[in-house]
Amino acid sequence: MTSEADLYLLDSLQTQLQGLKDQLDAVTAKLLTVSGPEEVRSEAERENLVQKIGRVCQRIQELQLLPDQVINENISPSSKDIVRQSSKDIVRESSPILCQEDPGRAYLVLAVFSQNLTPPTFKVSAQIFYRDPKEQEFICTESLHLMKQDDCDEKKDDFKVSDDFKVSKDDFPEFLTRLIGLAFGTLPKPFPDPLRPWELTISLFVPVELLGNPLTDWCGVQSSILQDHALVLGCSDRFKHNDTYAPIFYNSLKSGWSKRFQKCCPDSPGPNGISSLEDLQWLYSSDLDAQSEKVKWKRYSGVRCYGKWLRPGTEYLQYWQDLVKAGIPLALWMSESQLDPCAVETYFSDLVQENRFTFLDNIPIVREDQLDAGAAVGCLGVLYEDLRYTPPAPQSEYLSWP
Repeated sequence: MTSEADLYLLDSLQTQLQGLKDQLDAVTAKLLTVSGPEEVRSEAERENLVQKIGRVCQRIQELQLLPDQVINENISPSSKDIVRQSSKDIVRESSPILCQEDPGRAYLVLAVFSQNLTPPTFKVSAQIFYRDPKEQEFICTESLHLMKQDDCDEKKDDFKVSDDFKVSKDDFPEFLTRLIGLAFGTLPKPFPDPLRPWELTISLFVPVELLGNPLTDWCGVQSSILQDHALVLGCSDRFKHNDTYAPIFYNSLKSGWSKRFQKCCPDSPGPNGISSLEDLQWLYSSDLDAQSEKVKWKRYSGVRCYGKWLRPGTEYLQYWQDLVKAGIPLALWMSESQLDPCAVETYFSDLVQENRFTFLDNIPIVREDQLDAGAAVGCLGVLYEDLRYTPPAPQSEYLSWP
């Protein structure tokens, strides 16, 4: 039986959450009015409302943690499970737009662009993304300072961020290792609590012709990066400045993300919680023997490749280009694998049964299992272009014409 004190605590929690839900509904309704196309509204007013939504969501999140903090002290043992489950149900019903992403997750986003140099060399920029600890709905961005070797010999006060930072292909694994170390040194600023856990996802955007390269080209053969962090790929051709096609490729990603991916896997939980990646409209390479030009790529929100399409080499470049042009945000394949499709699917299933927030945690676990299983298994390849965590949008200031 639930005691009178237990019911009082639950009623108090429900009252607080209902009040917050009412605030959230009111502010959201006001925001929609302010954002209406019929008239131009104050940007400052709109920003103020967005901040209010962030604060309300943060308070809801704090209350979501409340039960576990007070149950042991105030609830009789026989009623603990009842109160805990009831409070979770209240939170789920009262916060449909609450961000489901781990607030301790950060993203190291690298944009890699090929340079016509010998030896093969890349121009690189890097940013780190994280959620504001106080306003979880607001994403913060910091550009990481990449400096030329000559600059490192100067006094600290004279350090300059290179606008044209380059790294050779052979040096890239060591460069990435050091950059991860820099990220570890940068993150304590937004995460001042030394006991707060956080996870680093590495989003590596590379040219389309390099998407099929072995992942060890970027991480090194002896490195443990793939087993320590969730490393996912993206296409840097979407983010070239003053490139004719980059804005088109970038817009296709925006369309694929909002109209197909988010439609199948919305951030807001439904009656059964957050949708798993199984709910995407998947394109299976094993189901189609036709050439890539006959595949209606834009009908899909995810791709599972079992060895026929997404591979290294110029003969497979058209498949990668079709994937990028279609704006499909998620693709899975096996790099350097000798497995049959059924065996490959066992690794894919470890990811797609999760939602889009939690599947990232499984990527390094799957890759560690593959490493233990031997070279013939290969390594899981993941293209995942989360529109919130990308290099800066492309800008075109001129048209070059022969």
